[in-house]
Amino acid sequence: MRTRRRSDQFTKEKRTLVNTVALHRLRAAKGGNQELTDTELAQLDVEVQYECICQRGTFGAFCDESEADRSCQEVYCLGRGKGKSGRNGTCSCQCEKQFFGERCEQLSACFDTRCENGGICEDVVDWKLKTVTASCECPKSVEIVKAKVSGETCGKLEIPTTTDKQFIPCETSSNSSQFYKKLLTTIDLDFMNDISELEAIRDDYHDGMSTSAQMNEGWCRNGGKCVPQVIRVRSNRFYYIPSCECTDPLSDGIYCEYKRKDGCSLTRDEVARGARADEKCTDMQHGACVDIMGKATCV
Repeated sequence: MRTRRRSDQFTKEKRTLVNTVALHRLRAAKGGNQELTDTELAQLDVEVQYECICQRGTFGAFCDESEADRSCQEVYCLGRGKGKSGRNGTCSCQCEKQFFGERCEQLSACFDTRCENGGICEDVVDWKLKTVTASCECPKSVEIVKAKVSGETCGKLEIPTTTDKQFIPCETSSNSSQFYKKLLTTIDLDFMNDISELEAIRDDYHDGMSTSAQMNEGWCRNGGKCVPQVIRVRSNRFYYIPSCECTDPLSDGIYCEYKRKDGCSLTRDEVARGARADEKCTDMQHGACVDIMGKATCV
């Protein structure tokens, strides 16, 4: 009778694993803060026909994690973030969006608080009462229109009656192209970075055929609703510009200009990051995407 060796058990079937060594190198090369694209993530998959039996003190599919790494990842951040071990044995946490603190121990009140019109949400911690409350800091001034922003969530916007209507977004007598032309030529040339940032918003028109175009007719496509809003640019100055709320679930984009064929078609953002249509149902083996009332459903 032939006895099957242990090594035969390890080489019988292929297994797909994430190459964590390559993953760490890639994250380091990208600076650690940038998200990985779907293409980069796919390239990290590796097929193996073996199993690593780690020596004491090392863990992971490739035995590339130390005891310190494991302790830092699984315990230190309280399951609310990613831990990273330092050279001197310290552990730091990159918290999930709704948490903050040295060990991600505090729940952020700002996570489910939306500040409008460029307002910035700040978590106010009362260590005595052990409470965290959200506070919206509203813009002190809005360029060009000199609007006043107030309210608990900065939802109250007052525009002076003397403001030139050409600077008021969503007016029926104007359109997006005319609005930006007037706005951009009025901004002082000392703020070229502001101009460049607003130009990028103006030119962010991608309907699946044209890219870096402009909205020349009206304000929104595909039945989108034009809604004025105050935004904050990188210089911490604030501007009053149009935005579009897409009423059609199959349209998206700044101007609701990108229209999908059905719920399983790629969104504009998915196309931009190089996603593939056959990846819609990667959470299920042999899954198929089916459009149900405009929404993608995996079966």
